[in-house]
Amino acid sequence: MKALPRTLFARLANPPRLAAGLLALAAVSGHAQTSADLPAVALLPGGINALAGFFQQNPPLGPFDPAVFTTDPTVQPFLRYPYTYNERQVANRLVGVLLDNPNPGLVRGLDNAIALDVQNGTVTHLPYALDTLAANQYTMLRYVQFSNTENFFRNIDARLAAIRFGTQGFATAGYTQSSWAGAAAPSEGKGISDGKEAKAPVTAPPPPPSEPKFGVWVVGNGNLGTLDTGGGVGIDRTAADFDFYGGGGLFGIDYKLRPDFAIGLAAGYEYTHISPKQVVGSAHTQQVEGEFYATYGGPVGLYVNGIVGGGYSWNDVHREVFGTQAFSSPQAAEFNTQGEVGYQIKINERMGITPFGQVLYDHLWNSGAAEKGSVANLSIRHGTADTLLSVAGAKFIWVCHLVLQL
Repeated sequence: MKALPRTLFARLANPPRLAAGLLALAAVSGHAQTSADLPAVALLPGGINALAGFFQQNPPLGPFDPAVFTTDPTVQPFLRYPYTYNERQVANRLVGVLLDNPNPGLVRGLDNAIALDVQNGTVTHLPYALDTLAANQYTMLRYVQFSNTENFFRNIDARLAAIRFGTQGFATAGYTQSSWAGAAAPSEGKGISDGKEAKAPVTAPPPPPSEPKFGVWVVGNGNLGTLDTGGGVGIDRTAADFDFYGGGGLFGIDYKLRPDFAIGLAAGYEYTHISPKQVVGSAHTQQVEGEFYATYGGPVGLYVNGIVGGGYSWNDVHREVFGTQAFSSPQAAEFNTQGEVGYQIKINERMGITPFGQVLYDHLWNSGAAEKGSVANLSIRHGTADTLLSVAGAKFIWVCHLVLQL
């Protein structure tokens, strides 16, 4: 059998050079594994058949010998590189796509990436190309939508605490009214005019003002940060890390059915921009939420919170693929709920501590998406995503009252 020379890539210089793409993709996609019979990595039948089929159609290269092929110094770096799970999944799909429909733009982009790696003696451009072809921005949207829901719930939690504390906070707890302080009331007909000293009565403090039953509140918020979904090097690195920024607001109205029980409705909006770190592109999401909430308890003692509702998201995804732009506009519907039980302990009139336990559940129904505009448009299937978050801890509470006098 004729051995493949080291100048394999140079000999495949004429477009579309499909073999160059299949060469690396067969190694990346899981069609390669360690073999005890060979000193190097041997291709499994799927990759062998794909490559052999091409070589048989190109007689100048001669028969395909996997034993010789996998030990060639040009091929070895691609076989040894620690590809991520997502990169292998993308490569696995690409092998079939390139065989069935060898899109010239896609083949040229992959081939250029491989050629640069061969020229530089490193494997960097091919993994980047595979990450570019992955649907990472769609995964990023799920992270952001879950995070926005948590922001909505944190703002509602703060409102529920304000309802329980009312206008007086801890000062309303254990309030008692007294009429005299350490002195008897003066008897009839006697007083200072009789030449006897009498203790003056101490006026009882006024009762706390009645709490309003209706409440209306508005809160705005912004968010700025970065999400590291794993990072690292080798198989631990990921192309799903991203930076984000955005903001929004929440409006609510509630009513106290009794002093220790209130219900309310809230509606909110949140915009978030996503910038991937490892690949070129962006994503945007506009999310609206509607929530019903209730709280039972007072400023001291046991309390229970409940929130339930849902929302809807309008999203835009932009991906750069080998110099072209892919666009899509997926959408998502959402159901969410949260429950919390805690016990508020008073330290003094202004401070307290609250041990609590909390459970949050969020379920997304994601629409499909058909990209347009690039040499490698993705077709994203509809599906679902869930998150379940449980928290046990304690909150420190400090109450202050601001008085504005005009």
